[in-house]
Amino acid sequence: MDIISLIDMFFISIMLDMRNSTLSFFMGIFSSLGNAGRCWIVICVLLLLFKRTRKVGLLALVCLLVEWVLNDYVLKLIIARERPYDVYPWLTTVISQPTDYSFPSGHSASSFACATALYLQNKKIGKPAFLLAALIAFSRLYFCVHFFTDVLAGCIFGFLVSYILLRVVYPKVFKSYAKKIYQSSKSFSLCEGFSYSPVGDEVFERINGISFKADTETKRYMLHYIKVLYIGFDGKAHSGELIASRLISKKLLRIFNKLYKNGYQIEKIRLIDEYGADDEKSMSDNNSSAFCYRTIANTDKISNHAKGLAVDINPLYNPYIQNGKVLPSCAERYADRTKSFSHKLDSKDLCVKTFKSYGFNWGGDWKNGSKDYQHFDIKL
Repeated sequence: MDIISLIDMFFISIMLDMRNSTLSFFMGIFSSLGNAGRCWIVICVLLLLFKRTRKVGLLALVCLLVEWVLNDYVLKLIIARERPYDVYPWLTTVISQPTDYSFPSGHSASSFACATALYLQNKKIGKPAFLLAALIAFSRLYFCVHFFTDVLAGCIFGFLVSYILLRVVYPKVFKSYAKKIYQSSKSFSLCEGFSYSPVGDEVFERINGISFKADTETKRYMLHYIKVLYIGFDGKAHSGELIASRLISKKLLRIFNKLYKNGYQIEKIRLIDEYGADDEKSMSDNNSSAFCYRTIANTDKISNHAKGLAVDINPLYNPYIQNGKVLPSCAERYADRTKSFSHKLDSKDLCVKTFKSYGFNWGGDWKNGSKDYQHFDIKL
């Protein structure tokens, strides 16, 4: 008997010793959840119903489909391994016996493919998904409808399918497609004073080597130059300019247009390059801005500002706070958010409500130990 057979027999003996009516009842539930990937299909469909999780659900569903085709119509037919009860007729399974081949375990492969896809996109969803996937995989081992190596191979195969699709294939395909979309994009005017256009040579000269760095993933063609009107602290209309990702430029036009129509006051909207791309200087001058290649304060992580997916509004009055440190440093008097003062962003503020209505997240809602009351970003 070879080493693989010894391992498989070892686990079969353990599963037979573990069996009892209570455990069989619960394992039966988990096993049935994995039939035809039914629970994973339901989860993906539910995610598709909501805009914020639609992409997560769609990509997970694609991974599930690819895994199913490769596992059930390629690997199983090539390897053609018999089920444990076909090899050992004395073996009892308690549940109904599948008639297809055993290697790799379809339940395990589909479960880990979907759980991996969910985890790679959203860890909060992915962690419980992995727990469910592990229980489904274990249930197939428990009922001896698969050998241990069938289940192990299924888990590994499902993980690899999703990892390769989402970390290798998808980025290349998406970037190639996105580049074509970006490069075909034209100028757009929402109404007088509110427009966007590709970053022209004149504007590019102002940002190149300052807020824009040539050796980053954010390329010039991915950005838009945006013109908006806003009401200043003097109560008068002013023209402002932003640079942001082309993916959100139309959203920003609509957001700033709504704020303008409602007389919402913003002191300045200038390119951060006027401050040498120095975030501290820009914030201290209460300048509202968007794109700038930089890291998150006090970390080495790339900010969403570097991707053009974040906007800061009236930053002097709405500082970034972490462990008692306030940025900009001159904004300490605005760090106490229980106090009432002009231009304070809170959950009832029109600006916060408007950005959220267009799918943005507000830094004032962060629960990671820090707060960034000026900050709005979006996940795409």
